[in-house]
Amino acid sequence: PGAGERRRGLARRAGAEARRIADGDFLETPEGQAFSVEFQRWIQALCEETGLPPGEATFSPDGLWAFFLEAFASADPPLPDDARRAFEERLAAFRGEWDAYAAARPGLTPMERARETSNFWPALYEAVGDTFPEPFVEAARAAFDDFNLATPTESKWFSGQRSQVQEQISRSISADLGLDDRRQAALGPLVDAFMRRTEEANRLGIDGSRESRRRVARAQYDAMLLLQKDIAATLSLDAGQAGRVRDWETLYGFQLLE
Repeated sequence: PGAGERRRGLARRAGAEARRIADGDFLETPEGQAFSVEFQRWIQALCEETGLPPGEATFSPDGLWAFFLEAFASADPPLPDDARRAFEERLAAFRGEWDAYAAARPGLTPMERARETSNFWPALYEAVGDTFPEPFVEAARAAFDDFNLATPTESKWFSGQRSQVQEQISRSISADLGLDDRRQAALGPLVDAFMRRTEEANRLGIDGSRESRRRVARAQYDAMLLLQKDIAATLSLDAGQAGRVRDWETLYGFQLLE
């Protein structure tokens, strides 16, 4: 079966089990474990049909957005009409954002794609919270927590005092790129500049609003993109190393312990 057929069958099953999913114990049962396997097969089929990686396919309009609509239409009781219409309006708005991304995607580097998709997960999560009544919100958020979802972006986390974090990031980059000692030493100022840009980005979200959180996410990726450019321009990389820098897609985050 195709991805759409798989999704519709899974959605009907999820709707029938919405209360158990919300309670958090469904996936511990044999039926739930079988459902989880089929869920991953659906995502795999969606990836094969679209050519997208799991994180992007999962949060595309034909991924969880459509899955939630179909699942809760099958629930007992079903999603109320006003909630369904409100969610469909959010989906229509997101589809416009998605279509613009899909058109630009072939010309983007992996890190640029990660920046552009950084809002896809929160867009769906917020739409669920804003439009669904309880217990539909509980069931949807249990799915976020329990369904082993691939997110559109990956991250790597570091913690310690400033000098320790700088060293950790430098070593990680050096290992990824296969840098010699001289080039690793030259990373220090570049990583320090990246850390300061990231700290500036984090301050954009100080009010905690949704819009500020989106600004933070984009600014964090902008800091990573500038680090990529600095490394490519400064370290005299060979062709293989330069290719690995272009192919980076993991966001570096850190916590400073002063």
